[in-house]
Amino acid sequence: MRDIYNSLCSSVGQYKAYVKIDFDTFIDKKYLHGVFSFLSKNHEKYLYFGDPMHYFFNRRLVMNGKLYAFSSAVLKEYCNCNSYKVWDHREDFWFGKTMAHCFLDNDAYNNKTMNNFKSDESKIFHKSFNRDGISMKMGFQRR
Repeated sequence: MRDIYNSLCSSVGQYKAYVKIDFDTFIDKKYLHGVFSFLSKNHEKYLYFGDPMHYFFNRRLVMNGKLYAFSSAVLKEYCNCNSYKVWDHREDFWFGKTMAHCFLDNDAYNNKTMNNFKSDESKIFHKSFNRDGISMKMGFQRR
């Protein structure tokens, strides 16, 4: 995962927002458009959007890997930070921990604050969708 995020560093300044989404996630497109509009309008702020899974001490947060998004300011900080100090085999935990390292653990970043935004889970469906007579399932189903 680190290699994918490192390759994004060449696009710093080209895009205002970035999203990571699982292939088996369904999204209300109007809702996602609103999220992207907000991130784009505020791309110079440190914005991290998603479904909070785990909190660490001192506002360290990991968003669920089904879908999370962040502003270009976050990517710029990532690209200026040593991501090799953090390891986790779960990509969503790795990204959240890496950003915590970049924003909270590193003295150079202590004056910067990550703004976390919780997603509306009624608009995001992971692995299954069941509404208005439509029922779909995708991806690996755990029993």
